[in-house]
Amino acid sequence: MSNRIINFHCHPPCRFYPEHGITPEACDRVLRSDEIDLWCMSPLDLSGLEEDPEYPYMTSAFRSTNEDVARLRDRFPDKIVGFVYVDPREKNAAATVRHWVEKEGYRGLKLYPPIGFYPDAAEIIEFLKAVADLRIPILFHAGRVAPHPQLLAKYAQPVYLEGAAYAARPGSVVVGHAGNPWKEVTYGIAAGVRNMVIDLTTSGGTDPAFVRKVLDHEGMGADRMVWGSDGVHKAPASLASMRERLESIGASDDQMTKVFGGTAERLLFGEKA
Repeated sequence: MSNRIINFHCHPPCRFYPEHGITPEACDRVLRSDEIDLWCMSPLDLSGLEEDPEYPYMTSAFRSTNEDVARLRDRFPDKIVGFVYVDPREKNAAATVRHWVEKEGYRGLKLYPPIGFYPDAAEIIEFLKAVADLRIPILFHAGRVAPHPQLLAKYAQPVYLEGAAYAARPGSVVVGHAGNPWKEVTYGIAAGVRNMVIDLTTSGGTDPAFVRKVLDHEGMGADRMVWGSDGVHKAPASLASMRERLESIGASDDQMTKVFGGTAERLLFGEKA
């Protein structure tokens, strides 16, 4: 196992705040740095959301496409791993995934249930079975969602990922943000479903007791956890914060190596669950 740091859950920068120092140039510096070796970039195209003056954030913060990730990978070919984003309800969703994986070398899939689908709905199960032979990790957003009238957290409860995980075999289902605030549900299901992996991105990794509980579980442990930053500019701070939390609960060097890259490397390049 290598000691590479892999940011498993990140979205490409598409909105900047120069007044806070968040500029294209600042993001490029973070991507070029040696602190993080690989970035798994998941586009998230929510450009179809209606603008709402009360909830403006999500209508502008996430408008990235598979092509945007490809252009970013062209600029940082040794740093970027592409994940495909699709709406699995679309007619050609499975064909789109196959194109980006088989023709463009993408290594994962990003799905976002809050746009209006349950992960275990019949049409989604059919889609998952249609791409299962690709053996790619499938990163589901799970848990709470930034507020917008067209984005509902009820679709992102981790209990609905149980059926999705069975359909995705031999690939893996990654529970984004550990399904927070339903982390205990995530724990209870993932303990028995072997191809489910817990993502510690943002709110998913803020509870040291929960992380310790997963580490101590004989069937899960660090082999079933990955880390991500969600965004580019905050990645170094996120990495440092997660490292401090793991140290505070007595995680071993081997466990930290797996959380920060070893598990991700297996999902992306090695033997699948």
